[in-house]
This record gives sequence, structure tokens and C-alpha cells, in this order.
Amino acid sequence: MMNNKEHVSQAKSTSENIIDNRRLFIKGAGIAAPVVLTLSSRSVLGAATQCVSQILSGNISNAANASCEVGTALAVWANSVSLNAIPVSPATVDRSKQTARGETCAQSVSRELNENSSTEEIVVRAKLPSKEIKESKESKESKESKEVKENSDGIVDFKIKFKSKPKKEEIFTWAGGVQYGVQKKYENNIEEIAYLKNGEWKDVDEINVTEVPEKSLSKDDRFQIEAGTIKKGQNLKDYYVLEGGATFDSIFKDGDSRTLREILTNHSDSDKAYLVAAALNAKYYKNYVLTEADVKELASSNPKIPPGHTLRSFLAATWGE
Repeated sequence: MMNNKEHVSQAKSTSENIIDNRRLFIKGAGIAAPVVLTLSSRSVLGAATQCVSQILSGNISNAANASCEVGTALAVWANSVSLNAIPVSPATVDRSKQTARGETCAQSVSRELNENSSTEEIVVRAKLPSKEIKESKESKESKESKEVKENSDGIVDFKIKFKSKPKKEEIFTWAGGVQYGVQKKYENNIEEIAYLKNGEWKDVDEINVTEVPEKSLSKDDRFQIEAGTIKKGQNLKDYYVLEGGATFDSIFKDGDSRTLREILTNHSDSDKAYLVAAALNAKYYKNYVLTEADVKELASSNPKIPPGHTLRSFLAATWGE
């Protein structure tokens, strides 16, 4: 039976071997590293060599035997949160997207909010029924009401003031702890309605429309108006806003303020998307073949890439593509 000192010594040795394996991989791949440790154990040297060989050749079925872990593919990280149809529907964690360890690539935590409401006015163009707007007028000759049509084409401008209140906040993070983004759910209703008549806005309590022309809500599609009766105080569909999240600059310090999710989802064929995926792998997998510092080094102006590889093909090899 080992005593406590022997346990500590064995744990330390295992940790050092893992570090050695990584650094040997870096050296073998031609990546600059501040320190390359001298390996005294031939068995460890053999394991590290196997790891490098398996990764770079694309034959990674036995990579774990060499004390290194294959990362998760870029596309899996990118699609770990389903954006659905924001702002109409909320973003959700896609539990089918999992790491090599069988964990979901993203998680979320939520909390209820009690924040103040905000208001916003937008102009909506809508078509009214055949007798668009009725206005009672008394003529000198009779006391019959007259129907007044605002526009010959039946299109009338409405100014609607919406009142929105955030009700719930959900924070999404990738496995490993890097923040994906923050989603807020907003409660939405109509506070005021007015229509344009002779250059002036006239307040009304409700209005009935037969058609809302496409793109009439060009200012902000969070506010959805449908044909029918629109009433003051009417509750509309909730809407969702996804914002925040870690930026490229927060990791690589290059001034790029775009979020990591934007780069992964909208620029997936770029070098930066591959670097983001590698950074997420380095953050999550303890024995990923690249450390966080290594990934940052690859983002430098003159990265050292193994012969026969581009930055993308090299990084793709580390997650088995």
C-alpha cells in the first residue's frame, strides 16, 4: 500500500506526463512554445509520438491511448444552441450536440426579472375595410353623419406605441464555461394608437385593419401586428433578444469585438472560426492536444503550422476531421 507521499508523487508524475505530451506535440508540429520539457521516460515519449502521429494523419481512433483527447468539431460548437426564429421564438440548447465525453456542448441557467418597462413608437402602414374611417360630422343642411375616407388607396399610417417589459433572462454558456450569450424574454403590449389625418396624429382606442402590408414594421420586427382589431392595451406575442457573449477580442486580444457565436455561425469557413473552436476545445478538454496558450499562439501574425497543413486543416485534425 502506498503512503500519502507516494500518492502525491504518482499524481504529480501523471500530471507532468500529460503536460510533456502536449508540449512534445507542439514541438513536433512546429509550434513555438516557451519551454519544451526533456522527457526521460521512453514509454511517455512513445505515447506522445503516437498522439502526434494519430492526430496529424487523421487516424485518431486510438488517440486517447496517448494521453490526448480529440476535440469537438467546429459545427457542433456552432450549433450547440438552436437560434430558432428569434425574436419570435426563443433560442434553446440543442441537447443532441454533445462533446466526446457525452455532455451537451452548451448549458443555460435562467432567472425571472423585475425590471422597468420601456416604450417605443413605430409607424405601421395598414389597409382598412371599405369604409375605412368613420368620422361624425354635422352639416348645416342635415345632421346625418358623413363617411370620410382618408386615402383613396385605403392605406393609412398608424403610429403605435409599444410597451415592453423584460420578464426572464437566460444565460447560455458553452461546456467549459465560455459565455455564448444572454437571452431576454419581453412581455409586449400596445400602449397608444393614433392615425395620421391631414398631417396630424389622431388618438383612437382601437382600429380594424384588413391587411398589414409586408415590411410595414421595418424599424423593428420584434413588434408583430396582424390583420384584425388592434386595441389600446392589447397584449401581443412575447419576443426574445439575444445579446452579449464572449468576444473574439476577449480571448485573442486583437480588437475584434464580434461575439464568438457570430463568428462560428456566420463565418464558419474563416480562420477565426477555427481558432474559436480550438479555443473552446482547449478550455473544455483537459488533455486536448493544444493548450489555451497554444491556440493564442496560432492566432499570431506568423503562426508556425506543420508542413503540409493550413491553419484550418491542422486544427480540423485535432477534432478528427
